[in-house]
Amino acid sequence: MTKSAERNLVIGLDVGTSKVVATVGEITTDNKLSIVGVGSQVSHGMDKGGVNDLNLVSESIRRAIDEAELMADCRISSVYLVFLASIFSVRTKAVLSLLITLK
Repeated sequence: MTKSAERNLVIGLDVGTSKVVATVGEITTDNKLSIVGVGSQVSHGMDKGGVNDLNLVSESIRRAIDEAELMADCRISSVYLVFLASIFSVRTKAVLSLLITLK
């Protein structure tokens, strides 16, 4: 398994109320983005855009990332996080702090 820094990869993470999706894209030599891995898990610990149980949200994120890593044959060390501005709050900041520890 290669590190994402060794390849030209971009990783996106969408944490939603119903599901968590991690997507791995590889920038090709002709500057196009090729999706090489996707991981999707049911979102647990979220309700109406808020975090109710940080441990459950963390597990959903970890599983989606693990699935994407397996498909893309890489080790993910950082992600771009997608979130709705209307749900950005102290509770969402806790998820952002958690993601930093995943590195």
